[in-house]
Amino acid sequence: MRLLVDIGNTHIKAALSQDGHLCDRLSTTDCGQLIQWAQQRTGGSAVDSIIAASVASTTPIEALSKAFGLKPVCLTADTLLPFSINYLTPQTLGADRLATAAGARRHYPNKPTLIIDAGTCITIDIVDATGIYRGGSITTGLHMKAEALHQHTKRLPLVSINQQHSTLPGRTTEEAICTGVMRGTAFELDGFYHYYASHYPELQCLLTGGDTEMLHPHLTVPHHCMPDLLFDGLDYILSHTQQHIQQ
Repeated sequence: MRLLVDIGNTHIKAALSQDGHLCDRLSTTDCGQLIQWAQQRTGGSAVDSIIAASVASTTPIEALSKAFGLKPVCLTADTLLPFSINYLTPQTLGADRLATAAGARRHYPNKPTLIIDAGTCITIDIVDATGIYRGGSITTGLHMKAEALHQHTKRLPLVSINQQHSTLPGRTTEEAICTGVMRGTAFELDGFYHYYASHYPELQCLLTGGDTEMLHPHLTVPHHCMPDLLFDGLDYILSHTQQHIQQ
């Protein structure tokens, strides 16, 4: 069984995979809890490989290595990937962007994909039909936008972004902020899709990340909601790496 780990700025997310299928998931802030969870779910010694994508500390990776007696694959641009990279600074590419690109390649191996990962930040990445990662864009996430409006003004309140107040036009200041953030972000993402669709026929748009459910109803362009895209990508990269080693 494989342990797939996504180490973010605030949370550690993990999944177990067997025969290419995700069979369990966890979100925590405690590496010790992650280790205990994986040991309980797998019977202790059943984890045979680990891959980790980290945009934060590598400490959890070291702890996992010690707990399971394995050397995890720590995802970077130097990892053997199932796609090629056309990016001027590949070493600055976040591991999460690499993982979701691999997940897109697994699901749509012969079509161009636009990957929208809506988390703390929103990343928009393009992989062409031949399997070349072409780059993308990074913008503010929903909650970051709301926090910026509050922090950089004197009178605007800090608003919790939710579907309830996302109807246009906003009729209170709270609603105006909520619609500005939610609908403004959706309009922005629709625009990215239309730009890339004009350059890449048969473009597939994949929406993933923690704010998928909030953004999904407001996007007007065709898209697929894929909450497990990052884990699918980690699993695919691990398979690709192990096949290469066996050869």
